Amino acid sequence: MVVELLIAMPTASNAGTINSNADGFIFNDGSGDFDGSSQTTTLTIPTTENNADGTYKCVVTSSEHSKVNDETDVESNVFTMTSAEKDVTLSIEQTLICTISNLDAGQPVVVTWRETADGDPLTGDGTNYDIVQGTVDGDGDQNSIL
Repeated sequence: MVVELLIAMPTASNAGTINSNADGFIFNDGSGDFDGSSQTTTLTIPTTENNADGTYKCVVTSSEHSKVNDETDVESNVFTMTSAEKDVTLSIEQTLICTISNLDAGQPVVVTWRETADGDPLTGDGTNYDIVQGTVDGDGDQNSIL
């Protein structure tokens, strides 16, 4: 199967076909990564191009599945995330808050908390950690609490 990603919102800096490792984009067509009957294609958008919502097109051509230039729009919704630095002391409960802003009302995101950047996701087990995902308020902010 051939997968191609196109940027649908033409601007001077990002119109046209995306090539992996060009202009900071990283494209993985997912070939060889089949899970049952599906294939996952991923696009990592560089920081320089990730400053506003955008629309990308995933274009699939597959002789195996009789698809020729089968297009699907993929929306990229940009949001901001802040978390205040906090000194944590031992032996007392601590509350950490991660605020995600510029979200669409009724469209919360899933926040994953980790002890280290590459650590396993924490689970709210009620003993060691309580996790509240939060909801999006009228200003487009969501507060996730650990």
